Amino acid sequence: MSDDSLQGIDVSLLSKEQLMAIVDALASLIRTRATEQESLEIIVNLACQLTYSAGAAVEKVVDDHLVYVGVTDNTKHNDGLHIPLEGSLSGRCLNEKRLLRCDDAQTDDRVDKEACEKVGLRSMMVAPVTFDGGDAGVLKVFSMKACAYDDVDEQILRVFTTIVSHTLAEGWPADAPQ
Repeated sequence: MSDDSLQGIDVSLLSKEQLMAIVDALASLIRTRATEQESLEIIVNLACQLTYSAGAAVEKVVDDHLVYVGVTDNTKHNDGLHIPLEGSLSGRCLNEKRLLRCDDAQTDDRVDKEACEKVGLRSMMVAPVTFDGGDAGVLKVFSMKACAYDDVDEQILRVFTTIVSHTLAEGWPADAPQ
């Protein structure tokens, strides 16, 4: 990671325990020399745990879709899932180049309500993952409860998005063929 990779990310609301969990995850990635896939799994599982989510995923941009390439242990059945960029909160996140939070998928016009109902998702946060200045994908956490996230969770997701960007910097350009 570059020296300024986490500059500008506010972590003032995070507890010492949350910060230590993030530091421990980074140390584990470095110590074990985890593969890209192993790194993604460590990151999404910890992001899920620290935000008290039902699941988390890294979605990679492939043509006009996002493909789940890293998922939490409890959502392995979603690995490889394709969702359209158009009409999804993840796609909107990439277009707007900022973290987006959906407090209730049943009332939020920005989400694909049918897809959310199918998996029982009620709230989620998505944040863009960039590579070399371009869009590479999205880091998503989701809950089966409405209004599950707050400002602290947003800070956690921003930190993990930065870690995902750096983890993938060597082998995951935005336009890599699937």
